[in-house]
Amino acid sequence: MGGGAKIVAIGNALAGDDGAGPAALRRLRERGLPAGVDAVDSGADPLNWLAELGPADRVVLLDAVDMGLAPGSVRALDPGEGGVAFEGRLSLHGLGVGEALGVARRLWPAATIRVVGIQPQGVEPGSGLSQPVADALDELVNVALNQVAVWQKGLREHG
Repeated sequence: MGGGAKIVAIGNALAGDDGAGPAALRRLRERGLPAGVDAVDSGADPLNWLAELGPADRVVLLDAVDMGLAPGSVRALDPGEGGVAFEGRLSLHGLGVGEALGVARRLWPAATIRVVGIQPQGVEPGSGLSQPVADALDELVNVALNQVAVWQKGLREHG
């Protein structure tokens, strides 16, 4: 590993709220990335975003995740703590988030991965972001940046 922190956006901008990850990444880039942080839009194919995880020690995945909450709700989810179950129902993609995270844990066991998810309202092809999701993009970006800041602060204190 040894690659620092990375923010990886997941989603399809042509499928409604599934485009929240890429939209948040665009907003993040407009604000400016923190020093030492890489960011990439990996599209909707889990094989693409799995490939992006490898070089980083700490990864934030930005994605539309069906968590059963009100549309636009944002949550930071840690697959290794608190009994969070990433099952196929949480994914809007062919390969479930749980399966992909399981592969990532086997390939890069030392990596720390956080999913910063936003509850979609709809993922219809050809539609744009719903109003609740569009209104929550800044929160999605802020939660991701807060996670990176926590990691960077921890590294400065321990390194």
